Amino acid sequence: MSPTAKKAAKKATKKVATKKAVAKKSHAKKPIGKKTTKKRVVAKKPAPKKKTAAKSAPKKSASQIKAAAAKKAQQLKVVAEKKKRLAAQVAAKKAKEAKAAKLLKVKKAKEAQAARLLKAKKLREAQLLKAKKLREAKELQAKRAKEAQLAKAKKAREAAAQVAAKRVADRLKAQAIAKAKKDREIAAKAAAKKKIQEAKAKAQAAIKAKREREVKARIAAREAEVRRKAKEKAMAEAKKLRDQEAKRKAIETEKLRKQREIERLNKVEADRVARREAEELKRLEALDRKKNSKPYAGDSAFLEEVRQLLVAERQVTAAQVADSDAKAEEMLVDRERLEYDDEDGSSVASDIERDQAKEYASQLRLKIDEIDVALSRIADSSYGRCDECYESIGRDRLRFQVPVFLCLKCRANV
Repeated sequence: MSPTAKKAAKKATKKVATKKAVAKKSHAKKPIGKKTTKKRVVAKKPAPKKKTAAKSAPKKSASQIKAAAAKKAQQLKVVAEKKKRLAAQVAAKKAKEAKAAKLLKVKKAKEAQAARLLKAKKLREAQLLKAKKLREAKELQAKRAKEAQLAKAKKAREAAAQVAAKRVADRLKAQAIAKAKKDREIAAKAAAKKKIQEAKAKAQAAIKAKREREVKARIAAREAEVRRKAKEKAMAEAKKLRDQEAKRKAIETEKLRKQREIERLNKVEADRVARREAEELKRLEALDRKKNSKPYAGDSAFLEEVRQLLVAERQVTAAQVADSDAKAEEMLVDRERLEYDDEDGSSVASDIERDQAKEYASQLRLKIDEIDVALSRIADSSYGRCDECYESIGRDRLRFQVPVFLCLKCRANV
């Protein structure tokens, strides 16, 4: 029996008890009144019959009152149970609606976050592409300027130095091939890096989608379990309902905590990727600045000193070339005067010495070409920068080795 039914039964029993007490009091007072009537009127005798009827009537009405009270208590019990069922249904419906609203809010927040991440990714890719195009344009411009300088130097050479010009062209071609190869390697590295980033982004998106599916599946299973429990325990006691509500709140709190943890981890990963990309971009910009650096542009006196050393070295080298050419011509004249008598091997020795003189003259012409390149770099204040690591070359090395295009560290690695 429910508490409301018990209260109704108690009230009914109290009413019956009060009615009995009132009836007893009325019975106790009636005989006094009849005695007084007997003194005044003696002829009235039917009064005792009314007294017996009054005595028997309360017993019959008490049983009826008890039955009516029991019936009313039963009706009250049924009404209370109906109200309880309706209250439980309304509470379950409200809880379901609140849960659906929370899920919708979480879903919208996830979609907004995904849109922000996609926008940031597109912006980063556009910035990287713009930096890459600018870098390639600068490299192409530098390459064209260098080729123009070399072509101008090539035109200024003497017609008689065809062999030396060919060797210089081969060397320049090898440098161009090496530079093109290096550019291809840089482009390949950038493409590989971009591919790795795209694959990583796809993997993260797949992991995120999988987690969302798992969360949705868990939520759906939890909702089904809650509905089943609500249906089975609709008639349970108030204490059980409070326990279920506390358990549901704990589950929701744990779910929100896990969601916040996932969002925090995603944010940490995104920050790490952004920092790594910023560092790579900074490194590329520093390398580009090194390629176009002019280490001694502010020291015009030192550049003038180096230029004078180069001019003096060029004059000395040109004199050595003229001397070697004259010596080779003399050897050729002497060779024509010789009688082709190979018994002592003098003709063979003369040919070897003449070839050595020509080879030495060719090497000296290459040195003159390098001096011309160094002079052109002094003109634009870029002389003194290493061709490999793009760092500045020491002043002592620039003074005592004329010309020089590599620092000590890069020269040791060649």
